Amino acid sequence: MRAPFCAEYGNVASMLLEILHDLQDKIGHIAPDCLPVIADSLNLSKVEVHGVVSFYHDFKSEPGGRVVVKICQAKDRRSMGAVAVIEPILSRYGVSLSEKTGTGVVFEPVYCLGNCAAYRRGRGTAACRPAGRPGGRIHSWPCRAGSRSFNDPGFVSGIDRGGF
Repeated sequence: MRAPFCAEYGNVASMLLEILHDLQDKIGHIAPDCLPVIADSLNLSKVEVHGVVSFYHDFKSEPGGRVVVKICQAKDRRSMGAVAVIEPILSRYGVSLSEKTGTGVVFEPVYCLGNCAAYRRGRGTAACRPAGRPGGRIHSWPCRAGSRSFNDPGFVSGIDRGGF
């Protein structure tokens, strides 16, 4: 059985990552029953396709949250106080990282948002501050308790609305 979405890429095995990203963008995840169809379409083994899907953290095998907020958990971010900023929002929603809230929000841990270099080039005052990526945009927050951060009502209502 051939997959039409693979045909859009010429059924070329080297396009596997692009096909997987496209599929996930369209349906929100990569269902396990899609893997044999993709493998057949690209003349790859099921193990090869499964290996790629399971290796990359951004690929999900089941539907994710309505809103996904990616929270940088790198050591340098944690050393700058990221835990103190993140814990209150997780507590507010009654979840831990990677759990879906009742409103469909998921706070996903990631280990690089590619944001540190921006601060090192002089765009900010700290080399690394707590950072997250809600709604596809990278945001950094000061580490001080009570500062504009994840506890900010605008941030929380932005999450609940699904946009920023």
